[in-house]
Amino acid sequence: MEKVRNSNMELLRLLAMFMVLVYHADFLSLGVPKMDFAMNASQWIDSSLRFLIQSACVVCVNVFVMLSGWFGIRPKLDRLISFLFQVTFFTIVGIFVNVMLGGRHLCFDDLKNLFMLNDNLWFPKSYLLLYLFSPVLNAFVERTSKRHFRILLIGIIAFQMVYGWLSRGVAWYMGGYSCIFFMELYLLARYVRLHVDYLHYSKKFIILSYA
Repeated sequence: MEKVRNSNMELLRLLAMFMVLVYHADFLSLGVPKMDFAMNASQWIDSSLRFLIQSACVVCVNVFVMLSGWFGIRPKLDRLISFLFQVTFFTIVGIFVNVMLGGRHLCFDDLKNLFMLNDNLWFPKSYLLLYLFSPVLNAFVERTSKRHFRILLIGIIAFQMVYGWLSRGVAWYMGGYSCIFFMELYLLARYVRLHVDYLHYSKKFIILSYA
């Protein structure tokens, strides 16, 4: 059968990538805006808009990972090498810009950054582990029943709410920015794709997912 390109989902993936750029530019590059009663009306509007943009774009990573689960990751060596090359290339570009325009010297931390051996670049490492673990997740999805799949998701989400959100009892959960959370999103997207009549509940599902 001829494969049909899912243009709407591909467009959503591009939108998620654009939101990543906006998210990092808004607060990390321009700084967090300050709001106090001494500000005039235009400053209040500007700061409020920036907070609104940041809030709207914070879902970018989750959307990107859920799209991976929606389509399903089919790991291949050439794709893995391409992913690592992209991370290495842009890391080198970042180091070069910092040295040439930032006025600082090369150091051992730059070498660690290049090979992702420190706490920076959390996303490539989390996604890399998800990518390597995807065959196991795919095997579970293909062989388990809908009921067992649903029970697993309920258990994971309950764990997340109690220990990752309410009590903050697991530091390794990283507030949702970790590989274990990526696996949860991946499985959730696979469940919706395979077992939910998402077209019937499309509007409600989109609103709930964004929340």
